[in-house]
Amino acid sequence: MQNHHNTRRQFLKGLGALSASTLIPVSAFGANVLNPNSISFDNSVFEQNNAQTIILYLYGGASELAGNLTNLEEINAKSQNPYPLDSITVTKNHFWQEAGGDVMERLLNNKDINIYRTCYRTVDGHRDHGTCTTQAQCGTAKFQQGIATTLASVLDYNNALSMDANNPKSLMPFISLDGNSKFYLNDGLDIPNSFKPVTLDPRNNPYTLSGGNERYVLDPSKPQTTSEYLENLAKRYNVDGVFKSYFERRRILDDYIKEIQEIQPPSGIEYPNTRFGTLIKNAVTIMLDNPYTKLLTMGTPGLGGWDDHSQALANYPRKMSDLFEALEVAIEHIKNSGKTNINIVIFSEFGRNVNYNNAKGWDHGNNQNVYWLGGWDYFNHQAIVGETKLTGNAPRIYTKPTNDSYHFQIFSVASTLFKLYGITNPEVITRNQEIKNLIA
Repeated sequence: MQNHHNTRRQFLKGLGALSASTLIPVSAFGANVLNPNSISFDNSVFEQNNAQTIILYLYGGASELAGNLTNLEEINAKSQNPYPLDSITVTKNHFWQEAGGDVMERLLNNKDINIYRTCYRTVDGHRDHGTCTTQAQCGTAKFQQGIATTLASVLDYNNALSMDANNPKSLMPFISLDGNSKFYLNDGLDIPNSFKPVTLDPRNNPYTLSGGNERYVLDPSKPQTTSEYLENLAKRYNVDGVFKSYFERRRILDDYIKEIQEIQPPSGIEYPNTRFGTLIKNAVTIMLDNPYTKLLTMGTPGLGGWDDHSQALANYPRKMSDLFEALEVAIEHIKNSGKTNINIVIFSEFGRNVNYNNAKGWDHGNNQNVYWLGGWDYFNHQAIVGETKLTGNAPRIYTKPTNDSYHFQIFSVASTLFKLYGITNPEVITRNQEIKNLIA
């Protein structure tokens, strides 16, 4: 009897680069490859949850203070420099009103968000961007495969995704709006091209070749664009395989981006007219339009980075406010569609100290907030989880979990995602359990 798994893998590999990203990085680390035989997978959980996830990564290490001002008076008393308390409004649940706190309160009241205040990093004592981003986006300190790559490998191995060469949307289970991120690191995993991420930029379509000024340029006697001319040449001279598939893939992605650009939110759903507002609108539109897309990763272009060593109070409140105002619209858009299987998770490589330094900013720290929105089909509404206490001396003053508070490493974010998609023993991958009681 022919092996179904191998047959399917050969079929997918035969699709060439039809939907494979050309931007998959090659890890510089030694191979320490995950063995899929060690992973327990429950397809019934995968199908029942039918989860779709937007990962929103705050590059640079975002401060926790927008979502946690519970220790503000003590912080101010011990800080190297005093905070301008007259410009900081503390909300009912100790959010920073001027930094998106009013939006967080509304999301909390509507049971649209869980806020975890004690994602506390202790692994290896690292607080550098490179190491911590790799660990956060791989979900582990051991392997060098990204969260998306690991999930793709497991889903492929267990034949969990339906792939149809005649349906291009089914060939886009993983999408990056963030280019070449470490969520897609692959150090030795054997993954079919169709499970590798598609890199999209709906704002500036990188796949289109046609344009009004190019018509008739090559051959004035024929109404043919440069794009059409090149594709005809490819069909005529390129043999079947990778090179020919790239032309087919480019056309598919070009058409798909144009389709996304044409879709407008329902009346009354208005995203902020900003670069980030447009990006999160496109992310939500893709998820609503394409149920085959399981994971989409993105950063926050247009808001600025989160490495607030200096002039933090001049920039951070605006960035957090812009971030959560756009997210509130995104949640409204998702709910308006009637879909309750989409979730958005927001995290960073590490947190920041709370000492207000001489440059009027915050240095790298251990504690951060993890914000998890949506996912009503499978998430419990836990509201706010985790309590912090202040420790250290200036210039290193930071929060940490209280002695009796629940807390977790950044790797538990990956464990939760893996569990959500049917992996019943995610600790084998991450060496950490999923976030406690989040998944119903």
